[in-house]
Amino acid sequence: MNQPEVMFNLWYVHGGDGVIYSLRVRAYLATGTEEENLAFLRKLAMTDYLIARPFTIPEAFRVTLKSATGSRRLAVADLNAVQLLGSPIALFEEAIKQMERDFPAQSKLRVPDSPLVCVTPLLGDDKGNITPAFTTTHRYT
Repeated sequence: MNQPEVMFNLWYVHGGDGVIYSLRVRAYLATGTEEENLAFLRKLAMTDYLIARPFTIPEAFRVTLKSATGSRRLAVADLNAVQLLGSPIALFEEAIKQMERDFPAQSKLRVPDSPLVCVTPLLGDDKGNITPAFTTTHRYT
């Protein structure tokens, strides 16, 4: 029997203005081919963000605003800066490590060095509504 693989759906919430203000992560276990598992993640990406665990933006990605009265560090990330990395997965590294720490000790599960992930942008509006918002699919290695 195949060993179950730890994989993740990852979501980032942005307001359409180039600012990411929240992350969401959900871990899964599945067996199957990479294509089968990606199809599984993609299907659940459209709804599971509603029950996924929220995370704040990691300190390393936070934006600093400077004004005449001083500077202020905000718990948001610049979407363009994250995209320059070539992959938004770096934004989720701390959250993935936290998810692994929360696995039950008896499971002996570990996150692989390059876990299978599906990253989905979510668009938040002024009324607090959040919906999946993407136009293309990318494969990150």
